[in-house]
Amino acid sequence: MKYIPYKYLVQPVIDDGKVEGYMAIIPAFKNSVVFGDTLEELREGIEFSIETTIENLKKKNLPVPEPEVSNEASGKLMLRIDPGLHFHLTIEAEANKMSLNKYIEKALRERNSAS
Repeated sequence: MKYIPYKYLVQPVIDDGKVEGYMAIIPAFKNSVVFGDTLEELREGIEFSIETTIENLKKKNLPVPEPEVSNEASGKLMLRIDPGLHFHLTIEAEANKMSLNKYIEKALRERNSAS
């Protein structure tokens, strides 16, 4: 199994509540999308898609995106939202005896685990 030096997001493809396969989005390549019936097939498709795209870019003398060697994030996020929503979220956080940061983090984690 080869190391894939580009980030990608995997999501299940669901039909009638059943996982029918998997989809991956590769942002470095203009949000290239790959599908596979199994996770192994998806991984092979990702490798093939990246290799093929790089070959095609090189043939056309176009720039190849740099591999993304770091998978770390600082944990800081600057976000601008509607002031009314900000006020509403602040009250909800206080009602739950949480800081606004922790409240939003909890909501995002719950949303992410549900998808």
